[in-house]
Parts: sequence; C-alpha cells; structure tokens
Amino acid sequence: MNPAAENLFGWAASEMLGRNVVTMLLGGDNIGRTEQWWREFVAEGKPETLEVEACLRRDGLALACEWTLTPLLNDDGQVATVVLHGRDITQQRASERVRSEFTSTLSHELRTPLTSILGSLQLLRSGVLGDMPKDQDELVEIAEKNSKRLLDLINEVLDIEKIESGRMSLTPEPVALDQLLREAIALNQGFADRFSVQLTVANELPAAMVRGDKKRLMQVVTNLLSNAAKFSPPNGSVDVVLTLRGSRVRVGVCDRGPGIPVAFRGRIFGRFAQAHSADARIKGGSGLGLAISKRLVEMMQGEIGFEDRQGGGTNFYFELPLLVAAERDDAGPVRVLVSEGDTVEAEYLAMVLEKAGYRVDQVANAQDSRVLLGRWKYGCWVLNTRLPDAADSLALVEELQDELADTRVVLLANIGTDRSSLAVTKPNRIVDWLVKSDSRERIVDVVNHAIGGALPQSQAAA
Repeated sequence: MNPAAENLFGWAASEMLGRNVVTMLLGGDNIGRTEQWWREFVAEGKPETLEVEACLRRDGLALACEWTLTPLLNDDGQVATVVLHGRDITQQRASERVRSEFTSTLSHELRTPLTSILGSLQLLRSGVLGDMPKDQDELVEIAEKNSKRLLDLINEVLDIEKIESGRMSLTPEPVALDQLLREAIALNQGFADRFSVQLTVANELPAAMVRGDKKRLMQVVTNLLSNAAKFSPPNGSVDVVLTLRGSRVRVGVCDRGPGIPVAFRGRIFGRFAQAHSADARIKGGSGLGLAISKRLVEMMQGEIGFEDRQGGGTNFYFELPLLVAAERDDAGPVRVLVSEGDTVEAEYLAMVLEKAGYRVDQVANAQDSRVLLGRWKYGCWVLNTRLPDAADSLALVEELQDELADTRVVLLANIGTDRSSLAVTKPNRIVDWLVKSDSRERIVDVVNHAIGGALPQSQAAA
C-alpha cells in the first residue's frame, strides 16, 4: 500500500496486514456480492476494471473509486498476487451529477416555452386566424422549421443525458421488425422528399420478431433513414434491407452518398460528431443521433455499425436477437394477428384492438402470416378474405390447421359485401366475419366473443 493510498483511505500500510482488502476497499454497498465477484475474478485470472460507488475510508466517509486489478500468476497458472490501482472519482461523479441535473433542468425550461411557440406558429399557418400574405407565411414557415429543429435538439440532449445517467428506461415488448420498417419508410418519405431522395425496400422483408422498445426502435430507424437521405445525391435512393442471420436479424440502411472519411470513422458514434464542421449548417442535425442510436441498440442487446457499400455509399446497420417460439409468453394481453394488405385498414384495426387491451401484430400477406402463426400463440386471427399472395382464405386456414390449434379465426370482407352472402357454414376454425365498414364496437365484440367463446361443436372435433 503506497503513501497515496494511505492518505486516501486513512489506513497505514502496516494496519492493512492480515486484513481482507476486498471488504475494506472494494466492498461498496453489498459485501456478499463483491466477495462473490472477487472469487470469480481470481478463478478467471484476467485483468479487470471496475467502479465502486461506496468505498469506505477509515473514518467512515464513502468514496467513489475506479479500480484496475491486475492478477500476477505463479508457475501453475494460478493467481498468486493481485495488484490494485485505485483512482478517486468522487469529485468526477459529483460534477457529472451536477452537469446532468443542469442540462436536464435547462432543457425542460427551454422545451416548455418552445412548445408553446411552435404551437402558435402552426396555428398561424393553419389559416384558422385568417389567411396571411405570402411573404408573411414564408417568414412564419421559416420560424416554424427552426423551432422544430431546436425542439429536436433539446429532446436529443435530454435523451443522451438520460442514457448516460442510467435514467433511460425502455419498455421491452415483442415487435414485428418488418412491419416497423414499413411504417418508418412511410413516415420518413416526406422528409426524404426535401432532398429528392426515394426510400425503398431492397428485398422482400421477411417476418422478424424481436424484443425491444417499439418507440425507441422507431427512433433508431428514423435516425438512420434521415441521415441517409441527407447525404444521398439528388434523385438518389436509400435502400432498406432486412436479413435473418441465424439467431439474429440485421436491418441495413444503404445510401449512395460520399461515404465516411477515414479520419472520422473512429468517432462517428460519439456525441456531437460531425465529419466536417459545416455539416450541421448544411445538412442540419446535432451530431447526437448516432450516439443515441448506438446506446439504444445496445440497451436492447444489439449492436450497430457501418460498412462501405460496393459501388459507393455506406450501409449503416444494426442487429438484434430474434425472438423464437420458446420465448412465447402466455402471460399478459392476448395476442391478435391482423393479416390485411391495406396498411391504413390494418392500422385502424390494430388501434381499435389495442385500445381494447389486446396485443396486436400486423402482416400484409399470407407468407408472413405463416411465419408468425408458427412463432406465436394467438387468441384470434383477423384474416382478409383476399390477401395479395392468397386469393382463397379458406384454403389458407385449412393449410394452417396445426398452427391454429388454439386460435379462433375471424374473416374480414371488403366494404360493400352483402352480409347475407357471409351467412354460410363456417369451415375449420372460422368463428365469425367482419366487414371493413363495421363499427369499432362490433370489431371489439366479434374478437371478444371469438376469444372468449368455445369453438362450435362441429369445429372442435376438426
């Protein structure tokens, strides 16, 4: 124990002889857990660095310390001695807390009035208060756009502070990644239009379920799409690719831009990172988007990166673990699968059923329906009578009898269908019908009854 350590902890080197250094210097808040960690460290025999928030001095004062532990091995390869190098980070932690609290408070204080300003500008442009002359409307539009940019920046600063302070909480749930990508492309095409860039799907998106926070996943995809659009040439395209890679799934966003400068690659996922100082002014953006995306993906047990694209451009990608059938969860809301080729209609049905307390997955074709029915246990399957790749829904239900052992099927017919034509013997596990013009109440009632009621006797034996 050197003089610096004696001064820091208040113990003389002679007083440490025969004492348990683990409990004295590394104990922290949970001695038992620390001792277990120490046993594993000695057994492994590899150098390690750790932070302990409550190392106790001799006088009882708690210190935050960063420790580097280097094991020295004997001839048998066993740990004989461990060299501990400690650094007092108490003031650093205090400074970080003050900075985080200041940033959070300042951001909240800015966001409240800015939201009101933005709302007022949007009200002016809506024409509710009367039409404005063209030159005034243009000025208000500029103010509105810059208010949105500032609000986005404030939200990003708050996000990065929450992540780095450990206050960012996610809401993990099963997410249909293919469906989320379709939604993201539709939502971000308007932004890409400003750069004359088309967002496209480069391959037939396979059905892929992951466990993640849907809102934050959408944030990651939106960031990658917006970056790709900004750095693509006019009249170019951004390709979105979804590929299954064993037990993982990869999302790729490929642009045809100038690529990433070699000198910038090592810090591209850092805070406020810009390849050139003029980038923020020319292209817009804070330089926080990729830093936030990296941390969010890692919080969902994934990884993010980029690679050069053959022929020019860059492919930004992230990978997440796939959910498999063994991870089905019988607890929680009942699952409903909606198979509907019309995105607007599918979104409407999902909204109605989610408000009724169901967990809803959406697919647009028979192929994706087969995949999800094989992967998840659904209480009800709302199936359009004519999908793009399956004109005969009754034949599809017949084909999937094994997957539908515990699933009730409700067929969805187009507007204008004569209800009397639906009053036929319902084969297999089809228990009811809906027409696209049906009210919210009827949609919920039909699904409730389908899930809550028993199969008709003629079908129960099927």
